[in-house]
Amino acid sequence: MIDDGSSDGSSDICDEYIAKDMRFRVFHRENHGVSCARNLGLSELRGEWFTFVDADDYLLENALSTYINHITEDIDLVSAYYKKIDDKGNIIKQPTAQYAKKISFEEALLDQYDPIGESGYFNGYIWDKLFRTSVMREHNIRFNEQIHVKEDGLFIVEFICKSRRNVYLTTEAVYGYAQNESSVMNGLHKHYNPKYLTDIDACCLCYKAISEVTKDIHLLALSKNFIYYIHRAVRGHIVHKSPFNIIAWWQLFAKTIRGTSAGFLLKCYAQTITGKFTHKKT
Repeated sequence: MIDDGSSDGSSDICDEYIAKDMRFRVFHRENHGVSCARNLGLSELRGEWFTFVDADDYLLENALSTYINHITEDIDLVSAYYKKIDDKGNIIKQPTAQYAKKISFEEALLDQYDPIGESGYFNGYIWDKLFRTSVMREHNIRFNEQIHVKEDGLFIVEFICKSRRNVYLTTEAVYGYAQNESSVMNGLHKHYNPKYLTDIDACCLCYKAISEVTKDIHLLALSKNFIYYIHRAVRGHIVHKSPFNIIAWWQLFAKTIRGTSAGFLLKCYAQTITGKFTHKKT
């Protein structure tokens, strides 16, 4: 357990668990953000496999056994699904499709970019997955502490790209995701925050990692077009929250062009004007 400078009594609760069960370990530290806290956990973990649980959420019953049942020698990642829970404990979203299958690493990367695909779920979350520790250590995969939006997705993409092995995908729900209006991500959306621009950085780094391991035209086009998809989302954030912020506008275009090209961005804007752009376009 990582106590990242909590001030709500969580620190004492962690210490109580340590006293009750020696299998628990806790690390107390000043607040440095979620990526820094997760990296500390990655440095200290001992098991052959690891997963994540955020402070407001919880593992569903039989979550770990579900993961374990799908472990085979030829995979490094088990990817499952979640249930979204409101503040009254009601389930407001859960998997509708039912399947379990082994997929290639390229198919797993495609799955990261398809929020309305076979399962109807966006699959770029870190906490409904089980990762093989040896891959993380061998390739020194860590959370990028300069990324504040989509750091989860970047970690997953880099892990898959370094593994290059099959992934087991199941729609079995293992995680309870609590919808929280006071969460960090909701806070980023309420007012202009330059951290929101790192969403583009994450997408550019994902595209770079993918381009180094595959020549799949559809996958490369999808991951590259997704940069512009996020560019538009961030542009909308600036328009509504800080429309006269010259630095924000400069950073928006500079980051996008640096990760793609000026020609690519111009092409996307032209396709947007004519109504032909889609982040799924190949």
